Amino acid sequence: MRVLVTGASGMLGRGAALALKARGDDVTVLQRRPAGLGCAEVLGDVADATAVRRAAAGQDAVVHLAAKVDVVGPWAQYA
Repeated sequence: MRVLVTGASGMLGRGAALALKARGDDVTVLQRRPAGLGCAEVLGDVADATAVRRAAAGQDAVVHLAAKVDVVGPWAQYA
């Protein structure tokens, strides 16, 4: 199965990406910086719709574990 994982630089996302890879899935991670997990990587931000569409193209499933961890900027961004 082709699976996109977001948030692979965090504890949950990294664990999910590695577990999926270990069971034989074709894993792609969407990252702002290279993750070094041995998975295909698409560099970008989950807040960028174009990057998300590019990363999700051709995937069978998405495991979305990315999150904004700091509240910075207008509150409207979080609604």
